[in-house]
Amino acid sequence: MRSLIARLRADDPTGRALVTNFAGGVSLQLTLLVSGVVLTRSLGPTNRGNLALLILVSAIASQLGGLGIPYALTYATARMPAAARRTLALVWRPIGVQALIAAVVAMAALGVLTIGRPDYVKIGAATTAVAIAATVYERCGLGILQGLRRFLSFNLLRNASNMIFSAVAAVLWLSDNHDFLAYAISWSVCQAIVAPFALWFAARAAAAVEGDAAPPLSRRRLFRFGRRSLFGGDPPVETYRLDQAAIAVFLAPASLGFYVAAIAFTNLPRFIAQSFSLVATPTVASRGDHREAVATMWRFFWLALPFYLSLAALLWLAAPTLTDFFFGPAFARSAGISRILLVASALYCARRVLSDSARGAGYPAIGSIAEIASLAAALPAFAISIPIWGLDGVAYSLVVSSAIALSVLVVGIRRLTSIGTVPETWRRTKAEESVQPPIPAGV
Repeated sequence: MRSLIARLRADDPTGRALVTNFAGGVSLQLTLLVSGVVLTRSLGPTNRGNLALLILVSAIASQLGGLGIPYALTYATARMPAAARRTLALVWRPIGVQALIAAVVAMAALGVLTIGRPDYVKIGAATTAVAIAATVYERCGLGILQGLRRFLSFNLLRNASNMIFSAVAAVLWLSDNHDFLAYAISWSVCQAIVAPFALWFAARAAAAVEGDAAPPLSRRRLFRFGRRSLFGGDPPVETYRLDQAAIAVFLAPASLGFYVAAIAFTNLPRFIAQSFSLVATPTVASRGDHREAVATMWRFFWLALPFYLSLAALLWLAAPTLTDFFFGPAFARSAGISRILLVASALYCARRVLSDSARGAGYPAIGSIAEIASLAAALPAFAISIPIWGLDGVAYSLVVSSAIALSVLVVGIRRLTSIGTVPETWRRTKAEESVQPPIPAGV
């Protein structure tokens, strides 16, 4: 433990990055908790479930709309920071086309999922199109900032939309406004307004380190790296909330309301793990030697473990008390679900850190393979468990699928690194070597 603390000392660039991301993750969790409590108390279980459906579909569309390009931008920028501005320019137009397609597909999906629901839910669904398109671009800007390790700007911008929405939702609640459309429109607007700032900060940071020596990765390699990273960076079961989608399709809207309340306390361990993985990807990618990068990958994995695991254990013990305090007796059912989901969350944290670190080492596909295995396990588990155990069955299915994914990931990485072959995208030219930033000490 003493060696772990030593790596987080204030004068260590990696330690400062981790502390910044810790603060950003905690802030994000707090804003989500505030908005979750406000929305639950303002809208009730049914309309809270309806809004969760709109947010869920929007999140899926914006993640898929990027086709993994934000992850490719982070990797390429960390490897060749002097070419960051030109790398962003390569994907500017293709990202616009993908964002438009994602918004159209999401609108069609919401049209189907909201059949039979009140008209105000359908109107609220229509307002999410602008949020989807903007979020795709926002993620690209954040990818550049992460690759350049500008974590202060990165965390401020990734939290901005949720912080603004939490404040707006609190004002609506305090003014005794229970109108579903007011909350749905506010959410869409708050998501959309941050994207221009993310792109501006990314372009400014890239221009500050611009140089002519390093050529950017080709568009073909960027898109191929992005496709291989897609499911590893955005696990379909968790990121696209297939558990919530299954509940929305097969159970009553109130069930989704209970489930959304249950996951409110499972997000903090994930944000702690994400704090490590956000630093791990560019730090591993910036290493000059591939064997050193692999060693750094495993150091991040073991360094993160005690942080998120101890927090998950504390939340497991406190779940009934926290549920009653924040959501009231009406949501007592959510406490038991939270405890099961915390086990799944701990397994997710382990593979999140390892998968993102492996992507920095030039192995984007192994994380996607593990997440496809998780998906293949989760879908039949949902089909079997939901009719038998309802919401508890959904939570148990996530535990099983998370354990399978972590096993596939560890075995796959062990095999890849034992071969000793340096990935194609890792290989550098002499010009690229000359413009690399200093490697942070510590991890």
